[in-house]
Amino acid sequence: MTRKEIIEDTKAQGGMYAVIPSVVMLDDQLSISARMLYGVIVWACNQNACTWASNRALGAYMGLSPKRISELIAQLEKQGHIETEVVRDTRTNQVERRYIYPVVKSSKGVLPREDTPIPKNQDTSPETSVYPPPKNQEVKEPNINNKNIPPYNPPKGDEGKKKQKAKGSKYDLAEDAKPLLRAYVGDDQELARALADLIEMRRDLRAINSARAIKALLNELTQYSGGSRANKLALINKAITSSWKSIYPMKPGELPEPVSPALPEDRPPEKRFVGVKVIDGQEVAVYE
Repeated sequence: MTRKEIIEDTKAQGGMYAVIPSVVMLDDQLSISARMLYGVIVWACNQNACTWASNRALGAYMGLSPKRISELIAQLEKQGHIETEVVRDTRTNQVERRYIYPVVKSSKGVLPREDTPIPKNQDTSPETSVYPPPKNQEVKEPNINNKNIPPYNPPKGDEGKKKQKAKGSKYDLAEDAKPLLRAYVGDDQELARALADLIEMRRDLRAINSARAIKALLNELTQYSGGSRANKLALINKAITSSWKSIYPMKPGELPEPVSPALPEDRPPEKRFVGVKVIDGQEVAVYE
């Protein structure tokens, strides 16, 4: 790439610098990760006054989970360093985009005044030393007995990461739970992505994603949504944005479509999802 192409690519990603003002850096109410996240937010804004990066995108820059990013954003907003704005779909009430605005605050009272004397180091100040500074001399390393220390052999290349990935985690989605999800969503890719995001967040929250747990989750989703696809998406989105491990009922006014407490007599009751059955080589959802 040419120098011009590198510069343009850097600008497109967010610029060359992640700026953290002193008023944020010295805020002792913030964790170190929250201060670093502020710099990432400013970097992501580039020439705009805000960023609409998701928690997952921001977490990818810092190596943190979306849940942790949500906690750090709450810290920054509580301290008044950022403001957030959520845009929802007027029809489904589903979150379409979230904007994060960095707030520029005065550093008055945070930085030391110019007339504040800088304390001297009593151990190294030439004014308190009787003898002149010694010339550079060879420093002998202390004799350390390493007989009982086993040698460290780091894995070559990505071997260590591959072993860790192959081992997996007990919070990963169980293999016997995947057919349940495939049968539940069918060809609905949007519903499949929403459930995948929810399960990923459950894994970050250390929730077990066994077949039994997923079956219970899908039954709750069907029950609280009344079978409505729009309600299902709204319930999943509410669980993700609230960092919930499960699906919880929402108020009737919060759901895109009404859920009738009593079904008409000519309409059969909502069936309960019990599992998957293979018929003619195809996975079919089974209800009772």
